[in-house]
Order: sequence, then C-alpha cells, then structure tokens
Amino acid sequence: MTAIKRIALTGRTVLCTSQSSTLTGSDCSAAQYTAVEAHWTQTHCSLFFALCLLFSVYNCSVHQPASRLFFLFDRLLLLQPGGRTVYFDALGLRGELLVSYFEAAVQFQQTLPLESNPANWILDLLADPLSPCKDWNAQWNNSRANVERVMPMLLQAQQPPAAKAAAVDSSSAAEVYPSWWSRYVSVQGRLFVSYWRNGPMNLTRASVVLVIGFLIGLLYYRVRPTDYAGLNSFLAGVFMSLGFGPSLPASAALPTFFRQRAVVYRETTVGCYSIFAHALGLTVCEALSMSVLMMIYILPLYFLMGLAPNAHQFWRYYLVLYCCSQLYASLSQLYLALLPNQVSASVVHSILFSFLFVFGGLLVTAQKMPVGWRWWYAMIPTPKAYVAVALGQLSCRPDDAVLGDGFGCGFIHTPTDTEPVQVYEYASALMQNSDSTYGNQIGWLILIIAVLKVATLLSFKFVSHLKR
Repeated sequence: MTAIKRIALTGRTVLCTSQSSTLTGSDCSAAQYTAVEAHWTQTHCSLFFALCLLFSVYNCSVHQPASRLFFLFDRLLLLQPGGRTVYFDALGLRGELLVSYFEAAVQFQQTLPLESNPANWILDLLADPLSPCKDWNAQWNNSRANVERVMPMLLQAQQPPAAKAAAVDSSSAAEVYPSWWSRYVSVQGRLFVSYWRNGPMNLTRASVVLVIGFLIGLLYYRVRPTDYAGLNSFLAGVFMSLGFGPSLPASAALPTFFRQRAVVYRETTVGCYSIFAHALGLTVCEALSMSVLMMIYILPLYFLMGLAPNAHQFWRYYLVLYCCSQLYASLSQLYLALLPNQVSASVVHSILFSFLFVFGGLLVTAQKMPVGWRWWYAMIPTPKAYVAVALGQLSCRPDDAVLGDGFGCGFIHTPTDTEPVQVYEYASALMQNSDSTYGNQIGWLILIIAVLKVATLLSFKFVSHLKR
C-alpha cells in the first residue's frame, strides 16, 4: 500500500498486470478506463498515451505485455505471491536498468537472449526453481537501488508532515513532493480541460442565460419610469434580472460539481492535492465562465429593456451581475461541501432563493420591512445589488437633465404625495439609500463572496460525505 500511495502522490498513470506488477507511465489527468486487452499493438498504446497527456488518470490492466508495449513505461513494481517486492525502480532505456539488475542478481549465469521480451524473461526467471537467487525479496531489500533510491522515498512518504520537514533537507523534499504551486497548476489545468470539454453543461448554461435575458427584456420591453406604475415595473424588471440570470447557471452546474466531489475527497485524503488548490481552481474556472455567461445575458436584456444609453451605466450593471453570479456560484460550492447530495442542495437552494427574493427590497420595501426581519435585509446580498443597479439607472445628474437621458430626472405623482416627486428622489427614499453608495454595495457583495469561500474551505476540511 505504501508503494501504491507513493505512485498516487506522483500523479502518474497506474497500470496493473495479471503478473502482479504495476507499471507507471507519463503524467496525465481526468477520465478513467478499466481494461487494455492483450492484443493491443504499439500503435494503440501510443495513441493511449497521447490521450493520457491531454486528459486524465487512466486505470488499465495489461496482460502479457509485448516488448514494444513494455518499453513505453518508465517504472515497474513487481511483486511475488504474498505481496513481497521483487523490484520497484525505473526500467531504463528499453529496459536496460531492469535487465541489468536481474542479470546481476543471478551472477550473470542467465542473461537476456537477443530479441527477447524482458517481461517474459523475468517471469521465467522468477519461476525457475534452479535459479541461483532463492529469495528475490531479500535480494531486492539488500540491493543498492533499493537502499539508496527507493527506501528513502518510501520512508519519506510514510512520515507525518512535521517529521518530513525534520528528516529531510529542502532539496530532497522538493524532489519527492512537488511544490504547492506545481500541484495547483496541475489541478487547474485538469479543471480547465474538464470544464471546457463539458459540452452539455456549457450549452445548458449559455442557453438558459440567453433565453432568460430575452424573456425579461421582452417582458419589460422599454419600460420607462414616467409615472408611478412605470416606475414600479422598471424596478421590478431590474430586480428580476438580478435574481434569475445569475442564479440559474450556478444551479445548472450542481450535477457536475457533485460528480467531481469524489475526486476532491480522494485526492485530498491521500495528500496528493490540497483542498485549497481544488477550491481555487474551481473558483478560477467559474470566474472565467461567469464572465462570458453574464455578457451573453446582459446584451439582449439591457437593450431590450432600454436602460440608460451610456457605457458607464452598462458596465456598472454588468459588474453587479457578475458579482451576483459569483455569489450564487460560491453558494453552489458551499452546498457541494456541506450537503450530502444534489437533492438536498436543490431543496436548500430553493428555500434560500425564496428568502433572498422576498426580502430583497422589492416585494417588501426597506421602509416597510418588519423590525424583526431588518437584520436579514441588512445581511443578505440581494438588496445591495438591487440598490446599486436601480439607483444607478435612475440617477439624475445635471447633464442628464439637459440631454434628457436621465430616467430619474422626471417627476411622477405617487399615492402618498400631493405634489409631483422627482423619480430619483422617490426611489432613493424608498430604498433608504443613494447612488453615491455604489462602491459600498459592491464592496459588501465581494465581502459576502469571500465569507462564502472561507465557509466552503472549512466545510470541506471538517465535513466529509465520503462513502466507504
């Protein structure tokens, strides 16, 4: 098991033969296969390794490998019945190191015949009752290769982290254990490949945001806050756009996230990669994905609704949408770490989304919020995004009033006021806020996202749903 753990820590391909040997090949990373038939040719295996370099870990069974196939691998673990090690070292070029070891072990009384398969020759040698070497396990344990190269590596793998730092110098530790950055780059590269090659998830998310963007845009097509009803419709359109568009892509990714959770548990349990590397890699992938998805979402939405026709307000709107998408993606990752399965995650998400929607500031305004629920209104992110976008769109600057571009510069009659009230002033009083707090609202959204990320890391560290 120590040897297998050492192989796993190197991140290499593991292939087990019927002769109880384990072969390790080039570094790879993500899909799995279970069998390689004996009749595979060198062409098949070369193609297999090319795919391995591009994708993921392949688990295979190789029966009676031909010499051409045997020479493709770089390391051999050969075991006797009972699991005793006969050889665990590099093969060398065309198996030279392996052959020279076994020839020296039998005092060169038997040598590899020309044009022979080293794999078959070694198996015959081990089964020969007249072989000069009677105890192959003892021969290996006392060999120079084992004492100088393999045993220090295995002892290092068995020690706890504190003992490793005291037992080996920094150069040997760096050789046996890759740096954190190297491990993170490996995880990030694998996640990029699996992410962007997941056609069903990407197509579903892009289609959903595009359709929702068109639906909300058509539903609130060029709504203008020129009267009290128009203002309410305008605010409702803004509020709906901040809820459904950013949250649905995160929900669509839940099945993929839960399928990857077993990999996270396995790799963090054996110490191959840290949970922080996995979390950071997933965050980077989601950040890039959501930046594209929110652009797909906002383009039809913004122009169909006829929102403020200037680039400044457009990018302010986009930034809030992007923050909201990151917030819902962070919630999905927290569900992944905290909840046992996808069903419970969907239920919790539905309940939480309902509370975020009800207390977001539209259905129950800040003025009329019950005292006992104001703490929830102040804590959740929905009102902050709503205030940042709505008051920005309704802001009225002197230039807007002159050019006629400011939605909030007009006056409306409200049920509670006898005199006409400026749109921006009424909306500002309704939300108990102002457009000047846009930076503060964005800061609060980023802080909430950071808190969710920390909660996800702690949940992965202290909560495990791994089934044994």
